[in-house]
Amino acid sequence: MADITEEEYQQYGFTFSGTNFDSLANVAEGMINHATSFYDPVFEFHNLANDLASTKPFIQLRAKAFKKSIALQLNLLVQTGSKSAADMAKNDLASYSVGGTSMSFNGSSMAGLVYGDTGIATSAYELLGRFGLLYRGVDHS
Repeated sequence: MADITEEEYQQYGFTFSGTNFDSLANVAEGMINHATSFYDPVFEFHNLANDLASTKPFIQLRAKAFKKSIALQLNLLVQTGSKSAADMAKNDLASYSVGGTSMSFNGSSMAGLVYGDTGIATSAYELLGRFGLLYRGVDHS
């Protein structure tokens, strides 16, 4: 089960009309966990439910930011009709023509939507960074 429910997703102002919410939510969560490794159950460093219930405000805010980043990533998948970062790269639009009119785009049409080549929604990536969830340093304690 994903770390976000359809009801939580809707509380962020997004709508979902498909039938595969849990599947897409798991993909979005996987993409965010790949970027952060923070709440990844494989590593078991942190527990999202415990952090959301924490009495320490920053820990609670960080967990909420993580959840919201999943919602933002899920919304990108829904809006682009993608099921993975690879799908997003395949669907990248460089040019199109209609009748006698053609348009070409400079660079990637996904460039403003995703951070670099991560496939992570730019808004989600920035939110994760703001709360230190992208930190890759070494613990020296």
